[in-house]
Parts: sequence; C-alpha cells; structure tokens
Amino acid sequence: MTEGRDTGAASPAPNQAAAVACTGLRRSYDQVVALDGIDLEVRTGELLAVLGPSGCGKTTLLRLIAGFEPPDAGTVVVGGHLVAGIGVFVPPERRRVGIVVQDHALFPHLTVTDNVGYGLSGRRKGQRATRVAEVLELVGLEDLGGRYPAELSGGQQQRVAIARALAPHPSVVLLDEPFANLDAVLRARMRTEVARILRIAGATVVLVTHDQEEALSLADRVAVLNRGRVAQVGRPDQVYRRPADPFVARFVGDADLVSATSDGSSLDSPLGRLKVSGAVPAPGPAVAVVRPEALRLTSAPTGLGRVLTATYFGHDQLVEVAVGDNASNGLVVRARVGSERLFSSGDQVHVDVAEDVVAFPA
Repeated sequence: MTEGRDTGAASPAPNQAAAVACTGLRRSYDQVVALDGIDLEVRTGELLAVLGPSGCGKTTLLRLIAGFEPPDAGTVVVGGHLVAGIGVFVPPERRRVGIVVQDHALFPHLTVTDNVGYGLSGRRKGQRATRVAEVLELVGLEDLGGRYPAELSGGQQQRVAIARALAPHPSVVLLDEPFANLDAVLRARMRTEVARILRIAGATVVLVTHDQEEALSLADRVAVLNRGRVAQVGRPDQVYRRPADPFVARFVGDADLVSATSDGSSLDSPLGRLKVSGAVPAPGPAVAVVRPEALRLTSAPTGLGRVLTATYFGHDQLVEVAVGDNASNGLVVRARVGSERLFSSGDQVHVDVAEDVVAFPA
C-alpha cells in the first residue's frame, strides 16, 4: 500500500480489547518479503516477547507498530485506534508508543532530566517536572537527574531510556533487543530489573529478541516468528513443551529431532519405545522432539551410546552422545545431566528417555 494520508490523530477502531492488534500485515523490501500476513494481538498489561532468528521480520514488525514505516497491506491498531491501514497512516509521535533501542539513543548534550522529559514538551512546566520525577523514582535514578549520559553506567543509561519511554504514559512500550549491547552479567541483571520496573508501571510491552532464554524468562506470552510469519503464540511453557512444529521445537530451547516410526499410539525409535505427549502421528514415519533434560545416562560397558563430548557448567553438564552400534548411523543426541557424575569422551552409556515426547509426521 502507499503511505496514505496523515490523519493527524488515530481513528477509532472496533477492537478495544487488545492494546495492539496487527491484522494481515505485509511488508516487502524489493523482492525480499519481511512480513507475510502477520496476525498478532498484544493484551493490555502483558509483556509479549517476539522471538525468532535474524531476518524473520521481528524488527520490521516493531517498526510498523511504532509507525516508522507503513505496511504494504494489513492494519495496525494501537490503544483501540486504527493507526495504519488503507488510507490511514498516523505518524509515530501521535501513536502513544514508547520505544527503547539497543544503543538507548539518549541525547548526549541533555541531562538525565531533560532526556526523560523530551517527550513531554507539550505539557506545562510543573506537570512535566512532576512526571519526570515520578519515572526517575520508578527506575531508581531520582538522584542522578543532573548528570549527562556519558557520566552514567550502561545499566543506568538503559534505565534512563526506560524512563523516557514511560514518561508520556504510552499505550505500549516497544523494546528492540534492549539488552544486546550489555555484557553477560549486566544483561542478566538488567533484564530482570527492567521487567520489574515495567510491571510496576503496569505497562503493555512488546519485546523483540533473538535470545530464547530472555523471552522464556521474561514474557507472559511468546510469539515465535519464522520467515515473516507467526509460527506459534503462547505462554512460555506452552511454546517450550508443546511446540507447534519442528522449527519452533529446535529454535525455542535445545532439542534433537529423532526419526521414528509411529504405530498410532507410540513411537519406535533408535532410543527405544517412546511415549507421546499430545497428538500421536498417524502410522508411518514420524519425528520425535527430544529435549536434553528428558534423557537419562547411566554408565554401561555394553550400552549403545558413546559419549562424544561433555561440557561442564558447574550446576550441570551437557553430554553429546552417539547412539547405535557405531556413530555412522548419524544419530547424535544431547543429554543435560547433573554435576555429580562427570562423563568423558569415549564412555559407553545406556540412554533412557524419561519423559514423554512431542511428535510430528515426518
């Protein structure tokens, strides 16, 4: 579609239940299709993580919600108002959307107070000062209002960016890989802190990330994108334990796909007889999703498993095992086991699948 007209204000839309509703969104760049008919709703007050590999359309989706560019087709509703659709394109500053990006995008020549108050220029001075003070207290920076960004740590800069996004009372806050530029220790601490701040504020949040641990640990729901389409939406435990297809199974968490044969009630596989959780594929070739934590290893000189590698993490270890009379059959699985028994390359082991598996037709 063309960019359409600037209506000057968002138009009322019938869908009032969701904070954000995207319907049939399409967006291409020359011959590259970034979004291919996205239908997605963000519920008021929830933190929705949009998860997927590079190039799946995550950032494009965020840009269309924010209003940084128009969709080729489809509609975007924010706060119950149509902001993008046929003949309608409301600019970003009129969408009541806050956004936090990887590099925080703070103005280096402005103090913390002025950065946070930047989006409140239309308010009276007293109202503006009150709101800035409120959000600085919320993010724990009430004593740093006079500093400049260069005088802050990376974590403090991120909290300033969060405060600036929250200051105008947005309908939704968009987080675009906000922790990507932080070191591992600070990243883990800041994502928990940011989630706490956003929940206290009662914000509706869309978090775009390629980090599955980040999505599973922070989100109320996770939307998994693949090649510009929504592969699955659900609670983190649902997406992890009941993946919609093999792509989701392998992308969300560690998983090995094991070829098997279904008899309509269970599966026969190189790992033995497997019980299936959920729908059992019709009789014939199938594929089983085997998570590392589902496997149990025991030392056995006559075992059909041979340890290839064992990576020790302290709290546990990830053991890679070739299964079969020899490694040439191509089946290699990973087991996540405790730290008390260390495995070494070449150890013979017996492999048991201790949990039911999810399966799909091959």
